[in-house]
Amino acid sequence: MHRRSIMYISGLLLLNIAVFCTSDPVKSSATLVIVGFMVAALNMLLVVSLLVRLGAFFVPSLRSYRRRLSALVWAVSTLMLALCSVGQLTLWDMVVVVAVGFLGYFYSLYFRPPLSRKTP
Repeated sequence: MHRRSIMYISGLLLLNIAVFCTSDPVKSSATLVIVGFMVAALNMLLVVSLLVRLGAFFVPSLRSYRRRLSALVWAVSTLMLALCSVGQLTLWDMVVVVAVGFLGYFYSLYFRPPLSRKTP
């Protein structure tokens, strides 16, 4: 594993704990809650990219899709966390978010524009 990634994850996790344990989300300002959510989303991005990197180590065919897969899993999980935090996450929302995420992933995978070739 990369020590730098693990250090970033642990530092952001400590920052999350400090933000969410020392403040009351009902009484604190909205800016503090938004900053806490952004730090949590960044922490999730680092964890997801580390897990996908670990998966690509064991499944070599994932290496070329590593960045897209990380972005998809991060976007879906962050959107679900945002919906859950405002109390609007239902089973139907989860199904729709995951389905739209995978449709976007396959669209970006198969329907990307062709590479431009420079002619001399």
